[in-house]
Amino acid sequence: MSSAGVNVRYAVDSGGRPTGTCCLCFVAGVRSSVTDIGASAQLVPAHLSSPATRALMWRAVCFYVESYQLGSCLDVLQDIGLYAVENDRSAGHAVV
Repeated sequence: MSSAGVNVRYAVDSGGRPTGTCCLCFVAGVRSSVTDIGASAQLVPAHLSSPATRALMWRAVCFYVESYQLGSCLDVLQDIGLYAVENDRSAGHAVV
């Protein structure tokens, strides 16, 4: 990701659960996927409070959020959304 200019900050699950996996199938231009969100299910607001993550948020122009996170870490998404609105970062595109 970093070679593409994307700066990511992954949370580490203290229980040792691996990151998510995704299997994609493309047939005739149509995509289908099966996912296991893995450690993403354990994402907590404290991850956003770390100085390193906050520094990235302050410089961010937009935030990319996947819809699967709605079921596992809604409080984190609310924190990101509130930050975006309060800091005039709400004019980006929603990608689901």
